[in-house]
Amino acid sequence: MGGIFSGRWGSHWKKTRVDQCRSFTVAALVGDKSPRAGHAARLEWRGDDDRTVLASINFVFVTAGRVRLDYRWGEAGQPITVPFDLVSLPTPKGGTRYLAVCPLETGGVPCRRRVGKLYLPPAGPYFGCRHCHRLTYRSRQAHDKRVTRLLRSGRLPEMAARPEGLSVQTLGLILFALDEEQRRFDRVLKNLDPKPKPRRRKKA
Repeated sequence: MGGIFSGRWGSHWKKTRVDQCRSFTVAALVGDKSPRAGHAARLEWRGDDDRTVLASINFVFVTAGRVRLDYRWGEAGQPITVPFDLVSLPTPKGGTRYLAVCPLETGGVPCRRRVGKLYLPPAGPYFGCRHCHRLTYRSRQAHDKRVTRLLRSGRLPEMAARPEGLSVQTLGLILFALDEEQRRFDRVLKNLDPKPKPRRRKKA
């Protein structure tokens, strides 16, 4: 039987999270109007001061269903061009929903998934769907079974107070467990009602 640290926790860090990537939604790109040839758009990522432009990408609609994505990647500013197709689907309310066709290939086989969002991971250099980039979510990492075992063991406070001598993998496990405890505590506070409910008067 393995302890709470059994298993290859280190391998859990290999996947990049979606929140670590640049991304854009097709809905934000298309906007309220139907796509048309010649239409251009620009997307920027800004710093905390909302003034510094950290990165930007340019879109050009070659046709109503074909988009060319232009941007620079890396310290050298390598120019990258990524063309991808758009598909339109009717919505239950009579509107139209647009999706991007993933432009990436895996083993020479085009992905062609229809997705509402494309991602550029830190390793880059091309935008693609979450599946092709093998991305994961923070919640999935935080809910790892090893985190659950650590929380149930009752040893989290002691280990967090005395991290000396612990491996990097174990420290990562502790951080995820602490994050999970904080979110659980925040949910409890959010559900508390600070105002007492008025008593109902009994009918005479």
